[in-house]
Amino acid sequence: MNESSHVWLVRHARPARQGVFLGRMDVPLDAGAEAESRAGLEQIQAAVVYCSPLERDWRTAVWIAGADKPTVLADLADLDYGSWQGRSWEEIERTEQEVAARKLSDWLGTTPAGGESWAALELRVARALDTILAGPLPAAIVAHEAVNAVVAARLAGTDPLVFHQPFGTALRLEV
Repeated sequence: MNESSHVWLVRHARPARQGVFLGRMDVPLDAGAEAESRAGLEQIQAAVVYCSPLERDWRTAVWIAGADKPTVLADLADLDYGSWQGRSWEEIERTEQEVAARKLSDWLGTTPAGGESWAALELRVARALDTILAGPLPAAIVAHEAVNAVVAARLAGTDPLVFHQPFGTALRLEV
């Protein structure tokens, strides 16, 4: 396989707000996030770096070698959690018991009020991935866990229900 036939899948560094569904909320990075994540990400070599339009992503993207100006793709934005945005799971279980129970039994098939369905997320991430895979490669994608779960499912067959990527880490996926 060609050495350049891969994509780096990066989850943004730790955000200042945690424990809630962030979705499209544009929150900055935690004060200690750079110290924890930058050194590992500076080792990534990519011909181009793509990122979500949210601050936590493009701030992380610039730590990748040669990514002074990452390419922002709107289709890499986080899943829109609608009425759940900014709320903790505990709060949702307490206030929306029926929807929370449905979500637990069908995580990918249940959408919060005003939110984006998993199927819609898959479609827009597929559009972004088509752009990225058109080259040049290797490329880096700096995005969110839900977005990265879709990319990993498409490129590596990973089950999105078990996919987990810690903040500020990178996975190399062959294409």
